[in-house]
Amino acid sequence: MWKRKNKDIITEEMYIEEDDGMYELEEDRLGKIQILCIVLLAIGIAIATDVICVTKLEKGPYFAIRTETKEDGGTEIFYGLGYKVIKYHQTEGRNDTVLGFWTLEYSTNPKTTTVEELANQMTANEKEMMKEWNKEYIKITGNIYQVEEDKVILRYNEESSVNTLRIECQMDEILNLNTWKKGDQITLLGTIDTFTQQTFTTESTVYMKNCYLT
Repeated sequence: MWKRKNKDIITEEMYIEEDDGMYELEEDRLGKIQILCIVLLAIGIAIATDVICVTKLEKGPYFAIRTETKEDGGTEIFYGLGYKVIKYHQTEGRNDTVLGFWTLEYSTNPKTTTVEELANQMTANEKEMMKEWNKEYIKITGNIYQVEEDKVILRYNEESSVNTLRIECQMDEILNLNTWKKGDQITLLGTIDTFTQQTFTTESTVYMKNCYLT
């Protein structure tokens, strides 16, 4: 009887130790999961911050590493976790910031078009046109509709048609207003920033930034 009772006590203690060990393992696993979640959340916040700052505010990136500065005037290339940022600072050329995947290529060759071609594409398929030309660095030719000190407005209006397009070009340089007049043909380089679609009271408009004369 004595030996059996003693054996029962030892077995009970072994079960207690085993339960404590399993509890510690479970607690350790939950702790690791929590740490992983915090790390993933921090990474997500960092990526979202850079995406918003670069694409919406034209600032940053703050959580990407600069890997190269090109000898073209100071273009900088940054790599983040799954994304790449190129800040163009050409002495005479491209001056905008683009964000994409690591496959994003350095490119200073603009896509060439005219205001009329963009107007025709807008009429045919507005959404497809916006998708194709969004944030593109372009060389565009058209007729001047209006000139301001820091802005040139190009406009295409096909007679007897709703095929109308307005291009507002924010210039990087101050213009000599005496040089240009309404109706003159002009070619500009710049980056498409945003679009507004045609309504009953407004016409389709493309807004460009960092523009300069070729």
